[in-house]
Amino acid sequence: LFSQSLKFTTPVVFSLLMALAPVVVLLLSAVFLKEVVPRRKIVGVLLSIFGAAMIILSSSAQSTLASNNAQGILFAILCVLCYSGYLVLTRKISIKYKPVTVAKWMFLFSALVVLPFSFSELPYQNMYSREATGMAYALLAFALLFSTTLAFFLMPLALKKLEASTVSVFMNIQPIVASCVAIVVGQDLFRWDILPAALFVLLGVYLVTTRKAVRQRSMRV
Repeated sequence: LFSQSLKFTTPVVFSLLMALAPVVVLLLSAVFLKEVVPRRKIVGVLLSIFGAAMIILSSSAQSTLASNNAQGILFAILCVLCYSGYLVLTRKISIKYKPVTVAKWMFLFSALVVLPFSFSELPYQNMYSREATGMAYALLAFALLFSTTLAFFLMPLALKKLEASTVSVFMNIQPIVASCVAIVVGQDLFRWDILPAALFVLLGVYLVTTRKAVRQRSMRV
C-alpha cells in the first residue's frame, strides 16, 4: 500500500495522511484496548499532527499532484488503517511474547501476504538500474538492517512498555529527523519555519508521554 500510494499521489499528500495515524490509533485503542483517552493526550496528538503538517507543507510548497491523486489518497488511507491496526494488535501480543518472536512471525506472514501480489512483477523488474557501487550496497544494508529490521524489532519492545496511542505519536517526529538529516547531508537548507513546527511536535509528544508521570506525582503528594 505504501508503494502503491506513492505511485498515484505525491509524498506530501501521503505524509500528511500518515500524520493522522495517531488519531486512528487513539480511537482504535479506546474501542478495542479500552485505553483511557484523557484530554491531555488528545491535545498532544493534535499538536504533533499540526507540527508535522507545518514541516511537510513548508518543505514541499512547490509540489504538484500526481496523475491519479484520488486513487493514491485511497491507498494512503488504507495504509494508515493497516498501520494503526498493526499497533493496536501488536500491543496485546507484545505484552505476552518477546520482541524477537513477534518480529519473526510478523516478517514471515508479511512475506507470505505480499508474495502473491509482487511475484507477477518480478520478471519485469531490473536487478540493477545502474552500476552497483559500494555506497549503493551500504545504503541498501542500512535500509534493511536499521530502517526495517531494527525499527520493527524495537516497535514490539516499545509497545510492551507503552500504550499504542503513545507509541504512534512518535511517528510525527519523522519529519523533524528527515529535515535535520537533509540539512546535514546538504539536500535541504535550514528554514526558520522548521523551529516552531518542531516545537509543536515535541510539545505534543511531551503531553502524551508525561501523563502517567504527572498522575503518579500528584498521587504521591
